[in-house]
Amino acid sequence: MKTYNIKIKGVVQGVGFRPFIFRLAENLCLKGYVTNSSYGVEIQVNTDRDTLQKFVSKIKKDCPPLANIISVTYNKTEDAIYENFSIEPSKVSEGVTLVPPDTAVCFDCAKEISDSTDRRFSYPFTNCTNCGPRYSIIQSLPYDRKETSMSKFRMCPECQNEYDNPLNRRFHAQPNACPVCGPIVYMGKLAGSDAVEEAADIIDKGGIIAVKGLGGYHLVCDAAQSTPVKTLRNIKNRPDKPLAVMCTLDTLKKYTKDKPSLKLFSSPQAPITVINAPDTPISQYSNPMSDNIGFLAPYTPLHQILLAECKTDFLIATSGNKKDEPIAKNEREAEKSLADFTTHFLHNTRPIHNRVDDSLAAIVGSTPYIMRRARGFAPYPVMLPAAVEGCVLAVGAHLKNTITIAHDRYAFVSQYTGDLDNPDTCAFFEETIDKVKSLYGLEPDSVVCDLHPEYHSTAYAKSLGLPIQKVQHHVAHMMACMAENGLKDNLLGVILDGTGLGTDGTIWGGEFLLMKDRKISRTAHLPKVMQPGMDSAAKNPGRMLISYLHEFGLLEKYESTLVKKLFISEKDIKLTVSMIERNINSITTTSAGRLYESLGAIVTGTTKNLFEAHSAMKLEGAASRADGEYKSFCDVSDDSFFKELFSYALESIENEEHMHSVSYNIQYAFAERIKHTIELICEQEGIEDVVLSGGVFQNLFIIKHLSEIEGLNVYRHKSVPTNDSCISLGQAYYSSFSKIRNIIK
Repeated sequence: MKTYNIKIKGVVQGVGFRPFIFRLAENLCLKGYVTNSSYGVEIQVNTDRDTLQKFVSKIKKDCPPLANIISVTYNKTEDAIYENFSIEPSKVSEGVTLVPPDTAVCFDCAKEISDSTDRRFSYPFTNCTNCGPRYSIIQSLPYDRKETSMSKFRMCPECQNEYDNPLNRRFHAQPNACPVCGPIVYMGKLAGSDAVEEAADIIDKGGIIAVKGLGGYHLVCDAAQSTPVKTLRNIKNRPDKPLAVMCTLDTLKKYTKDKPSLKLFSSPQAPITVINAPDTPISQYSNPMSDNIGFLAPYTPLHQILLAECKTDFLIATSGNKKDEPIAKNEREAEKSLADFTTHFLHNTRPIHNRVDDSLAAIVGSTPYIMRRARGFAPYPVMLPAAVEGCVLAVGAHLKNTITIAHDRYAFVSQYTGDLDNPDTCAFFEETIDKVKSLYGLEPDSVVCDLHPEYHSTAYAKSLGLPIQKVQHHVAHMMACMAENGLKDNLLGVILDGTGLGTDGTIWGGEFLLMKDRKISRTAHLPKVMQPGMDSAAKNPGRMLISYLHEFGLLEKYESTLVKKLFISEKDIKLTVSMIERNINSITTTSAGRLYESLGAIVTGTTKNLFEAHSAMKLEGAASRADGEYKSFCDVSDDSFFKELFSYALESIENEEHMHSVSYNIQYAFAERIKHTIELICEQEGIEDVVLSGGVFQNLFIIKHLSEIEGLNVYRHKSVPTNDSCISLGQAYYSSFSKIRNIIK
């Protein structure tokens, strides 16, 4: 009989791991102890070699559902004699502990709050070791109650007994609480069930309320009533952009049979799940652009109770924030920033330490495709294919920002922080960096940023006084997808997005980057055109359309169409052409985003973007309502392809063809052109691996079309978004390469 020390690395704290080990050790008649440490979970046991192997095998095979084991290591240690097996208090040691994400209410807790005989009946903060708040309440590690925002709530005797009993599913559930000792909800002078009933009554009568949830506030109204949905859109200045719709799994099953999407919707991560469900009985204003609806499960007990109290089966539950600002996380922020939306606030007394928005995902090829990574996924790390040197801070891009702190092979990618366009979001960006550093006990000794000198993230990186490395935007996109898929070299990166500063000082966005023998080259790109108005062109697809037509020699032929059909004035056309020809306030671009928005402007008539990629999203949405039959109109291998694409779009509106089928044909042809270019380059270069990244790949039509190409290994993002939220991960991975020769020019 020897004494062995076992160390388990991964998401193993706050997920019921120690009681699992306790029960397993009891079954195998082992003696020793288990404890949380800064490394993860440590076990000391007296046993023989064969039983040890059986013990370790069962740990890996039967671990709790929310656990995620990265490694299990063991070695003989100094002999000690134990009389039983025990769970010891947490201890501080060297190493990095992985923080568990917040998870949706589990089946057992949901059952309790629906049971009128249970002491937690209708209690909005019911949780156990299998569900509930984690990252949103953690202040520091190890993950113990005193280090969470629940520390001020002293457990009653019944909750304490649950917490102390290794055989109870609430053993060491740090947020454990009940109506006697835990947080409460309140609305004005009403508290508890009275407050929830009042909130439901306001919703039923067509009102809007702000609800404090797991990681921040939601703005909530009845999704089946058009008046409050339109009111919410008007106040939020969001006329077309989709709004999340909350409903139960049983309700959603009535309107879709898409099993992979239903599984993702009801998973512990419970992201907003994009599902094509045209027959759902909700207001057309929930998503005016498409039949693709973002459905959200009532993932906390509070949401579940509120939805059950309402007469409707569907609630709008959109982020509680003003445009471009962080989601409100406390009473003061909510009543200040959301006062224009409502005078009704359903607050609660459980503090949010880390604000976390809802994640957004869809199913592509039967697997999840993350489009916003936040609650349920963050801050779980991405494992890098190669270790970074020291500790690296990657500060990401300007839009859709995230930050990453990398140490060894662990890349800790933060939750979505937003666009760094205003002081509040910039403050949240810096707050996130400080909290991630503090949480993991990591202090960066180098920093990586974008090439763009005017980004807030770049200025912040320079202010740190650390060794700094700059990475071209689209290279970072490519590296992010490589990191997720364990790739190191010899591949083609296809990066389609809106904007990124190129190494030649122009704006890139439709790039084919070849990485071969650690040398990166720009082997192809989308058409070069002038971008009149510089950054403002992203808000003016009509202006970009003029530039494309001017470049392709089509402007004179279709000028009257622009005036009569798209209501672009002759004055604006002449002014834009003058800017282009005289190179005034203009820059060259290869942007796939600008190209796609220009096509969207033709087909949908949206010549002004009210939000990012507005006209492009309308183009995608129109195609979702088509019959799915492609009508060929050009040769995708021809050099004149893009000229023919614009001609087809303009001819279609002149002939008043159906917008849905035209949108479908345009997107199908565009995807086929990208596919043709990929195949051509891979054949010429002897490359078999292809990575896809960039915001244009948030278009589900395009990503689904290009996910499989015969004879090639096509890789897409799996756990971080394809948009600029992946940039910080790519920057961090880039820093792990000691030598990359002849970076693109």
